[in-house]
Amino acid sequence: MQDVVQSRPIPFHIRGVSVSSNTELSQLGGCTAQIVPLARRKIIPSEDEIMVSVFHRYHWKEISIAPLYLIPWELVVAGPVLIVGGQMRGMIGIVKAKDGDRWLVTLIVDNISRDEIFGEKDLAGLDSNTS
Repeated sequence: MQDVVQSRPIPFHIRGVSVSSNTELSQLGGCTAQIVPLARRKIIPSEDEIMVSVFHRYHWKEISIAPLYLIPWELVVAGPVLIVGGQMRGMIGIVKAKDGDRWLVTLIVDNISRDEIFGEKDLAGLDSNTS
């Protein structure tokens, strides 16, 4: 799964930071963040935090942030997803349909397309603009 995250960082929304005593962090509410792969990190995150890259005020910035402020992007039909739970963890698929809290995802295994059903907790939406 590390290889996938290195090439297709998982995007998050930053939420709940308006109550933070950190003025710089409180200004980032509503911004989009992506996890920074280990090889590209410029700084070491604080304990119990992770490194993310945030686009704010016309430039990208790396920050260390507590995971509780990061909300995954909502899954969308026809959007790419990373399987983060179960036996197929680490695979990338395309959402085909949603039925309640179950998602039908098309995977390509050995050049054969097949559909599998996953719970929402087993999927992480990927940025469709990242190759």
